[in-house]
Amino acid sequence: YSRQLDNVAEHFGVDLDAPFEELDESIRRQFLYGTDDMVHFEWTTKNGTREKTERFEGVIPNLERRHVETDS
Repeated sequence: YSRQLDNVAEHFGVDLDAPFEELDESIRRQFLYGTDDMVHFEWTTKNGTREKTERFEGVIPNLERRHVETDS
C-alpha cells in the first residue's frame, strides 16, 4: 500500500516526507478520500514489474471497504 501512496504523491508532485498538515487541503483530501484523476501505479513483484492506471480509492474508503470485507 505504501507503494500506492508513493505513486499518488508522485502524480501530484508532493513529497511524502512533508508533514501532512503542510500539504494543500485538496491534496490531503485526495489522499484521504480518493482521486478523480487517473493515477499511474507501478510496483514490482517476484514476477517482474506491474502497471495499471486507475483512480486512487483513498485511505478512508479503503479502510472502510476492508473492514466490511473482513470476517473477524
